[in-house]
Amino acid sequence: MAHLLLLESQRKNRSFVTRARPKRHFTLNESLKTLRQKFADVDTEDLDFASIDYLKEKVRKAKGFDESPVTIEQAVAAWESKKPEQQKEVIRIRRNQSVFYEGPRNFLVFLPRNIAITVPCHPESTLAEFKQVIMSHAKRLPNSDDLLERTRYIYEFFDCDGQICRIHDDRRRIEDLNIFYPYMDLLEPDGLQTELQLEEYIAVTIGIPLHKFEESLNEESYKFRLDMFESMFKSEHLRGREGLTHWAFPEETVIHNFKIDLKPEDSNEIYETDLEKLEFGDKDEENEKRAMERLRRKIESSQAVCHVYYRPDDTDETAVFAEIGENSHNGIRLEDTTPSQLIIMALEVIERKEKIEIKIKPEDFLLQVVGRQAFVTKELPLKKYEYVRSCFENFRTPTLLLRTRESVFAEYPTPTPVFVPSLIRSMKAIASETEALKIQEEEKKKIADLKDAVPSIIALDDDAISRSASLPSPAVADPMLGDIPEAKEDLKMNFWEIEEDFRIRIHSASHLIVPDVNKIYIKAAVVIGGNIITTMNSKMVSPSNPRWDSLQCNLDFGHYYKDIPKSAQMCFSLIAQSEDGETQTPLGWHNMRLFDWEDKFVQGKFTVFFWPFPNDPIAQQLLCNVYGGVGNEFTEADAIGRLDIEFREFNYTIEYPTWEVILKYGWNVITRQNYNRPEYETRHITDFSEGSENLKKLFYLRKVMDVKTITPEDQWFLWGARKAISKYFPSFLPLLYALPMVWKKRDMYCELYYMLEKWPLMQVDAAMELLDSRCPDVWFRECAVNRIDRALDDDHLQLYILPLVQALRYEPYSDNALSKFLVKRAMLNYRIGHTLFWLLRAELNYFNLSPTTTAIPQFCARFAICIEMCQRVMADYLPGIVKQVKLIDELTKINTDIKGMDPLTHAEVLRGILDEKKALLEDMTSPLNPCDRLGELQLDQCRVLGSAKQPLFLTWLNPQPLSRVIGCETHQIIFKLGDDLRQDMLTLQTMRIMDAKWKNRNLDFCMTCYEVLPMGKNIGMIHVVAKCDTLYQIQRKSEGLLSPLKMGKNMLNNHLHEVSPDTKSYLEGVDRFTYSLAGSCVSTYVLGVKDRHQDNIMMAHDGRIFHIDFGHILGHYKKKLNIKRERTDFVLTTHFIHLVTRGKSNYKRTYEYQSLRESCAEGFQVLHNSARFFIIYFRMMLCMGLPELATTENVDYLRESLMYDMKPDEAKAAFLEKFDKVVELDWTVSLNWMFHSLKHYKK
Repeated sequence: MAHLLLLESQRKNRSFVTRARPKRHFTLNESLKTLRQKFADVDTEDLDFASIDYLKEKVRKAKGFDESPVTIEQAVAAWESKKPEQQKEVIRIRRNQSVFYEGPRNFLVFLPRNIAITVPCHPESTLAEFKQVIMSHAKRLPNSDDLLERTRYIYEFFDCDGQICRIHDDRRRIEDLNIFYPYMDLLEPDGLQTELQLEEYIAVTIGIPLHKFEESLNEESYKFRLDMFESMFKSEHLRGREGLTHWAFPEETVIHNFKIDLKPEDSNEIYETDLEKLEFGDKDEENEKRAMERLRRKIESSQAVCHVYYRPDDTDETAVFAEIGENSHNGIRLEDTTPSQLIIMALEVIERKEKIEIKIKPEDFLLQVVGRQAFVTKELPLKKYEYVRSCFENFRTPTLLLRTRESVFAEYPTPTPVFVPSLIRSMKAIASETEALKIQEEEKKKIADLKDAVPSIIALDDDAISRSASLPSPAVADPMLGDIPEAKEDLKMNFWEIEEDFRIRIHSASHLIVPDVNKIYIKAAVVIGGNIITTMNSKMVSPSNPRWDSLQCNLDFGHYYKDIPKSAQMCFSLIAQSEDGETQTPLGWHNMRLFDWEDKFVQGKFTVFFWPFPNDPIAQQLLCNVYGGVGNEFTEADAIGRLDIEFREFNYTIEYPTWEVILKYGWNVITRQNYNRPEYETRHITDFSEGSENLKKLFYLRKVMDVKTITPEDQWFLWGARKAISKYFPSFLPLLYALPMVWKKRDMYCELYYMLEKWPLMQVDAAMELLDSRCPDVWFRECAVNRIDRALDDDHLQLYILPLVQALRYEPYSDNALSKFLVKRAMLNYRIGHTLFWLLRAELNYFNLSPTTTAIPQFCARFAICIEMCQRVMADYLPGIVKQVKLIDELTKINTDIKGMDPLTHAEVLRGILDEKKALLEDMTSPLNPCDRLGELQLDQCRVLGSAKQPLFLTWLNPQPLSRVIGCETHQIIFKLGDDLRQDMLTLQTMRIMDAKWKNRNLDFCMTCYEVLPMGKNIGMIHVVAKCDTLYQIQRKSEGLLSPLKMGKNMLNNHLHEVSPDTKSYLEGVDRFTYSLAGSCVSTYVLGVKDRHQDNIMMAHDGRIFHIDFGHILGHYKKKLNIKRERTDFVLTTHFIHLVTRGKSNYKRTYEYQSLRESCAEGFQVLHNSARFFIIYFRMMLCMGLPELATTENVDYLRESLMYDMKPDEAKAAFLEKFDKVVELDWTVSLNWMFHSLKHYKK
């Protein structure tokens, strides 16, 4: 048996017997993966592997049988024959050492455009520095003109493991990259051509090349731009992509009330909606019923119908129509018919009437408004659509067009995904590289620690540990990581850990430009919004030597550091004191935030600039510009002096606590027991039952505009009612925010923050109040934006977009919720994006951006970044937007050139220039309204108007189907250069909001709010209302010897008779005139529109009357010899009343006059109920810098005109008294108009 075992053991050890080892699987090299993919379909038997670049030096040539093996002596001889440099290179490769094992090397660098250069490279250089050297060498070559900016390129090389590496982070040092061979590629990233085209378009819209714009951004704006990218990508999935939900599909505006009612149906508690009913009366149902009865009477009396057209061959020539009237289908009233029912009715009528068979199913049709790119598709009664309702109210026929869904949806293709620029891709790659380096450093540190602790264990398995340390690191999902961590991180400290009082030092002032004064001092205050938390004054010094010595310079505010809120800012005022010491005159101001955009507290020395002190009465009274922001709009040239200050310097980076920490602290404040706080801070008032004293008090305090004006007792009452306000009256949040004592104690404002986290929805008007200059707190502003986003649909957002754009100026930091909200809604609705783009661009163009710009103001950078994001989300429509921008540029050049020419040749020269540039000026969406399209330019109807600024009157064909049917064959636009149209835009937008509020209360005043769009500094467009004349044109056309000088009271009545084809049309025109006159009277009275004469009041042929040219608003009268020309609050002359009453004598007793008077009172009451909103709205617009809206005194005009402090019944009575006074003083208006006529008659 033993010999068998021995034989078996010998058999196993024979050379021809081998045991197969388990096969080990290694990760395939990335380059080999690429090769495998590249040659997947190639027959490998026919493939010459030596021809592949990557394998040329890897493939060993097979030795022939006649070749003898190399002996040791031959190998030694071959090695000794090599140069020392070659020997070192071989040793380096065998030892797997970096290319820099002995210092600097020359690199062979390949660039695009077939450029190869040899460049010296120092190992301590960063990739950015090396890239700069490469480009400087490449620029010397003849074929380098096509090279892009160096930031466009990324590096590619082989590392010592044979891996191909691509590096995006140019901040890394070259010696840290472990480069195997002195060879590099500079590559263009994927999608570069698409990105270059996109950036070219964006550069046109911004006015500066994008790379120049990027270079001019400061660190805060740069980070804001990256965050906006990330926010945009996160919101992309919300965008509608097809059919009726497509983000660019233009749905017709729907009328509905967007008031929020939080009261449960079964609740007996008093909510804020109940307070409105107590004050204004519960008339909603009554108003709705009356409005519907009035609409029904109009439809019945006018025998209203709806015309629905169908084009069998999609041409206007073959169009047929169905006339749908009352009881056309199953007895359903016309105004209650839905779009789907209307389609079925129209198809039945057309088939029966035209004897044609329509094979397309009714559900495959859509209804388009004729003449506009807007559709009626929602299953709502027709009366809910603004277009249809307005037609019925104004005795017009709604005209709709049947179009197949397929043809409509083809015009709105699936949007392409938002392009990810190389910047973001680089940031993601950098984040991955940074995380990988971080993990490797941590692993190396662990290995070193293990070696020090257990050297014997490491010696046994050192290779295994090294292999584990070199494993690839996972990529991180967050692309917004910061810089690579330093070897030693900054020491950080929580702001709430500082246990001392806040203090600063005032050292000296310099470069003062002040009047002749004897003494000056510095007032320093810590403020938030309009609330001064604490204040200190410096010692008096002479303006000739404004220095404070070591004993005078310290200002101790006696206020705990930790009680200062994050949104607080320092306000410095330079104040001169009179000789008697009784008068202080503020000369200059400067505000600065105590926490920067990274929530870090300011430390150390600063030199700040004083700006000229404003004339605002609040600032003058407080000697402190508390609402002044931080002066981003000023430049060093505006300064009247400088101030050297110093903040306490700690040995740490001081950071404000995070939101989570604040909420936790707020919860502790609310829940902890036996805490030593005064009773008035912790008490809660809960009894707000109907008729209670608390409810009466709250009812009174709800109208307070400035909480600081009420007594401390009332202020503490509001604080005590905070829980009840949160639950029942959430729209009172601005009152709680404005309480001065809240911001002086950390416990109080943290408790309010905790309540804010769960605050219910509030009315949009209240949320808007938290976005003006009086609320710089980022968390309150974010709460307001969130509520607005949830409450407003796209139709209503269009009304509020102007103040929201202006509110961007009040944002304390570049990265803010409002910017992200606006861009997100622009991504979800094309009309929002179109309007937002032009409003932002108008603001941006007030700062002269050019390719030579080196620094962009902070607020200007916000607008530019938002524009860029808008363009990126609307990339599919970007060529059209660029064409609109180029249209404005071309018209600006044309208007500038024409102004210097002979007026007699203006028309001929204009038409010649337009004919040369027709291709640039036609076939585009109208900048004024995205629902309108500009077709072919009608040269024979283009001219230069004769006014002072010589604007261009331009006419385009309307290419929409059947536009001729409704008399809308053309679009007429006035291009104006030299006038600031922002005030006109503000006035007309306010009138649109008024009209929306009236329609929500079922009042249609036939308002004509034409589009006005500022497009830059003193550049803009005005939409021309078709078929209308100014009163002066009507006056000149009328017959009579004195008609050019004086308007006869029957003149307007006669004119309407002349332009009306029949009596029915005339009577309908009188009705339109009456309602539009009521809307015009109320709106111009509230807004204080002045300088009213025959040339800025127009009358349409269908009877509507409306105002134009709003150069004087808010009660700014024109004066002659210091005497007011106008003595009435609005214009209502006997010419108007004569038309309203159709020429009846003793008009005051007529039903028509009394109806006009009552309509005006109803319209005023609606605005009076929303008075707080309009005051806040105009307060937000103070930052526009309009001459007639510059101070809070201008805003106070609205408080008086809307009679904010009166009760509703008192306000109505006061308005009717003004109405009667205007009618009595109509002779003064007629006298002014006569002088105006005489002046123009002489010309």
